[in-house]
Amino acid sequence: MGRIGNIVNNLFWAYYAHQQNKSRMEAEGPYKEVRGQKYAEDWNQLFIFANENKLEELKNLFPSAPSFVTAKDSNGFDLLQVAISNNSIDVAKYLISEESSHFDFNHQNNRGVNILHIISINGDLEILDCLIKNNKVPNCDLVTSEMESAIFLAVSNNHIDFLSKLIAHLKESAPEKLKEVINYQNSHGVSALLLSVLRNDIQTAKLLIDSGASVNVVRKDGSSPLHIACTFEDASTDLVKLLLDNGADVTLENTFGWSPLHQAHNNKDFIEKYEFLRSYLTQSDKKVYLDSFDPEKKKVIPKQE
Repeated sequence: MGRIGNIVNNLFWAYYAHQQNKSRMEAEGPYKEVRGQKYAEDWNQLFIFANENKLEELKNLFPSAPSFVTAKDSNGFDLLQVAISNNSIDVAKYLISEESSHFDFNHQNNRGVNILHIISINGDLEILDCLIKNNKVPNCDLVTSEMESAIFLAVSNNHIDFLSKLIAHLKESAPEKLKEVINYQNSHGVSALLLSVLRNDIQTAKLLIDSGASVNVVRKDGSSPLHIACTFEDASTDLVKLLLDNGADVTLENTFGWSPLHQAHNNKDFIEKYEFLRSYLTQSDKKVYLDSFDPEKKKVIPKQE
């Protein structure tokens, strides 16, 4: 596979390397069986009640079992994370509203996942509302072990309503953090905006851009969202226009010496995008770039040892 093929291959895996609707790890190690259900052996009775959304039973046991309340299982989940990850809404809302003093709302389990990550994966608007109402939304700049922020996880799981509400909250509560976090890249070098471009998700891309996402943030190989829009067939001309209208640099070259114009030119299936970019350059202050455009330009990449 050539170097450009490797770029596409890496992006393909980056596209799928997210935690789609997988908010809780399978318990590792020995199991125990309770009422016909399998649970991790180290789960206490409160964890089981939280998992099963048995609010009254949990309330009755809660005062007499302080060590159960603060316990973590072998995967690093606390009681609140167990409730939220298993969609135990009644228990989760009770713990947030009535027993918040027992919990560190920024707590991250063994994979760096906290409750904001979990509800972003699941698109759980009800729990987000409860956290906002009780002023308990975790710090938005915390990332998982895969360097994924809550914003990235909401995008990767197609929860635009959740994303809209989370961003609206962060604009009021942490505007400076939002400006930074919205451009975070995961361990594959993929940002939330880049992921929306990979999916040709114009609605999400516009929301992210309007909220401060940079259209010129690049991957490790120097490729911008516009490069990717000119590489993937699914990315529409409307998406290219959105990026250009918001300041995407059509002359920006990646480590291979290719600009988005090169990407479009060198794929015969993307003639419409190529002509669109040429037209844009002709009408912009970057016409000089078009005049000197060399379609064969490519940097020599040093061989990796």
